[in-house]
Amino acid sequence: MTIKKTAAIAGGALLSLALMGSVNAQEGEGPAIIEIFGCTFNDGNDLGDLMAVTGRWNDWVDENGIVDYTANILTPHLYSTAFPYDVVWLGVYDNPRDMGVGEANWLADGQAMNAEFGEVVTCSIHAQFAGLPVHMPEEVPDQEDGMVNLTAFQDCSLINQSNAQEAIAAHQQWGDWVAENGSDVFMGALFPIAGEDPAAEYDYKAVTGFSSAEAYGNFVATVIPGGLQRGGQIFGRVTQCDTPRLYQSIQVRAPAAD
Repeated sequence: MTIKKTAAIAGGALLSLALMGSVNAQEGEGPAIIEIFGCTFNDGNDLGDLMAVTGRWNDWVDENGIVDYTANILTPHLYSTAFPYDVVWLGVYDNPRDMGVGEANWLADGQAMNAEFGEVVTCSIHAQFAGLPVHMPEEVPDQEDGMVNLTAFQDCSLINQSNAQEAIAAHQQWGDWVAENGSDVFMGALFPIAGEDPAAEYDYKAVTGFSSAEAYGNFVATVIPGGLQRGGQIFGRVTQCDTPRLYQSIQVRAPAAD
């Protein structure tokens, strides 16, 4: 797929996502906004140092009355030499307006805190995505600070002039099939908004969340070999996704209580 073609299809994908968000969002709030930092540790620093700064950041968030931001720190678990980062920060705002308020707060008052992070890590990317859940498990575990789970990401490209709505429908169908066959897991899609490499040759990221290593193993047992043919039937004419990368995910900021 050429870069030009990728850019054109991505524009259509974002438009479709915006339309779906306007239909599904409560009171027009829109989709969740996800920000991703890709970072490497500065010399002499490691995950322990990052967690220490994150603890002080959590205090800063509490002091500033921020209740609408969820954060996870991801480290590679199953990966290749193509992965250039030691650690990934994944933050979630409930909707674009909350993101705007949070960004304004951070730009106005968060620079000292940002400098503390800069002493530990150097982040070469900071990108935003619009996030949409495509399959929610019937039993969703309570989210708590310190929770560790596994998260898989795949880069996906629309094919045969398909659009985002068709791709989401395919992922929903796949999520339903996997659940019906014994592995009920979270699945979502992330569509790039800003900050992504202009040369990136994909249209969206497919995300699968596993509450434990056992849940991941159960998913693999469900999909291989029984789901390979079914997956091809569901996705074959709509989208193509690459091999998943699997990360350990540590929740460092839980969602605000309702």
